[in-house]
Amino acid sequence: MRRFRIRTLFPYIMAVGIAIAGVPVDARATGDDGAAAKQTVRSIADRALSILKRPEASGREAAFLDLFRDSFAIGAIARFLLGSYRSSVTPAQFARYQTVLETLVAKTTAARLSGYAGEGLEVLGARAEGTRWLVTSRVVPKTGEPVRLDWVLARASAGLKVVDLRVENLSLAITERDEFASVLQSNGGNIDRLIAFMRDKIQKLDSGEERATAPAPRRSPP
Repeated sequence: MRRFRIRTLFPYIMAVGIAIAGVPVDARATGDDGAAAKQTVRSIADRALSILKRPEASGREAAFLDLFRDSFAIGAIARFLLGSYRSSVTPAQFARYQTVLETLVAKTTAARLSGYAGEGLEVLGARAEGTRWLVTSRVVPKTGEPVRLDWVLARASAGLKVVDLRVENLSLAITERDEFASVLQSNGGNIDRLIAFMRDKIQKLDSGEERATAPAPRRSPP
């Protein structure tokens, strides 16, 4: 039952955070950042819930794309998901890949959340972890047990950004990176094949051929 709930939460999480390695940050976390980090999480959740009330799918997709661009370090997300293949990608290829990734995230999120049941998000607290803040929260469904979400935020040049999200201590970003790595490995590291794979997923979402289901996330390394 717990795994099923985590899978149903995956689209919401994709809208509000993906684990990122090596995001540039400023000095060590401060007390003021703790309050700001909690407010950032609340604002993202409120904005996502507001988007879900929009009647048209295209409007929801565009709004989720704006949310993703506004709240997260997109370039760092894109690099993390490529893993070791990043070094072989040209700037032009990376730009094309990042654009398609943004669209895929927005469309996948909007599709998966179409039947959202109205769970609430409670922000419980925040603590410093070096240069970052860990904000603990939980999703409270109408029935069943709450699911814990731990948000990691860091202060970058544009302000606090979500750089990691753990669901019951499971890493969703690693799951996505594994899928991308599998596609790249099967195609000799060809980034254009990965872009084509992503575009195919977008086309299937648009046609309704692919329902937005997610694999179980992988547990974060200690």
